[in-house]
Amino acid sequence: MQPVWERIGEAHKYLEKFRGKTIVVKYGGDVGRDISTIAHDIAFLQKNGVRVAVVHGGGPQIDEAMAMAGLEPVKVKGHRVTDELTMNIVRSQSRKMRDEMVSLLRKHGVMAVGLGRKEGVVRVKQKDPELGLVGAVSAIRAEPLRQLLAEGRVPVTSPIGVDAKGLPHNTNADEVASNLAVALGAARLIVLTNVTGVKSKEGSLIPTLSVSEAKGHIADGTIHSGMIPKVEALIGAVEGGVEKAHMIDGTKPNALLNELLTDRGVGTEIVLRKKR
Repeated sequence: MQPVWERIGEAHKYLEKFRGKTIVVKYGGDVGRDISTIAHDIAFLQKNGVRVAVVHGGGPQIDEAMAMAGLEPVKVKGHRVTDELTMNIVRSQSRKMRDEMVSLLRKHGVMAVGLGRKEGVVRVKQKDPELGLVGAVSAIRAEPLRQLLAEGRVPVTSPIGVDAKGLPHNTNADEVASNLAVALGAARLIVLTNVTGVKSKEGSLIPTLSVSEAKGHIADGTIHSGMIPKVEALIGAVEGGVEKAHMIDGTKPNALLNELLTDRGVGTEIVLRKKR
C-alpha cells in the first residue's frame, strides 16, 4: 500500500474529521525494537491537529530482563505473577519504554510527557491474590491527560497502576488503553501489535466487526489465545462510547496513518453495530 501522504486528498479528508479530537494509541513490545515509524506517525497526527494519547506495553522486554536476572516468568491465566522483585523489573522496563517514546517524539518536534506511577493516572485494585502485584483498572484520573492534550502535548502513559495505598501494580496495557480511551471520550482506540488483525477461520482478514460479532467469534473459538484480551479491550472501549477501536500490525511502516487516514485501512476495526 502506498504511504498515506502519497494520497494526500484522501488523507486530508480524514485529518479534517479528526482535527481537535482525541485518539488513544497503544503499542507493545511485540511491535519490535524499532518504534521510530510509530513515533513519526503520532507526530504527524499531532502536528495536524489530532490529539494523541499513548499507552505503552512491554511484555517481551520484561521477559528478557527477567531472564538476564535469572528469573523465570510464571503466568497464570495469561497474567504474569508479579512479586516485588518482578515488579522492580517491570518498573525499570516501563521507564525505558516510556522514555524512548518521549525522546523520539521530541526529536520530531512534539512536546511529549511521560506519565507513570508518580502521577497516579491509572488506579487499580488487586486482580487476584494468587497473581501478586497485578492490577485490574478501577479508575482513570483523566484530568492531567486532558490538560496536556489541550496544551498540544502528547502524554505517554505507563500501564503500571497504583492501588489505594499507593502500591504499584503490573496492569495489562490493553486494559489500561481501553479504559483511558473511554475516560478521555476518545474518537478512536488503536492497538498496534504484530498481527494484521482478526482473521476468519479460513485465515482471511476481517476488516470490520460489530461488538456482537466479535463476542461471537470469541465464543466459537475463531478469536482465541492471546487475541482474546486484546479484542475484549477493543470491545470494552466501544461499549464505553469510543466510536471505533482498531487492531493493526504495528510492525508495518506507517500502519497507524494507513489505518486512520485511508478508506480501506489495514487492520480490523470494531464498531458497536454495523450500518445497514
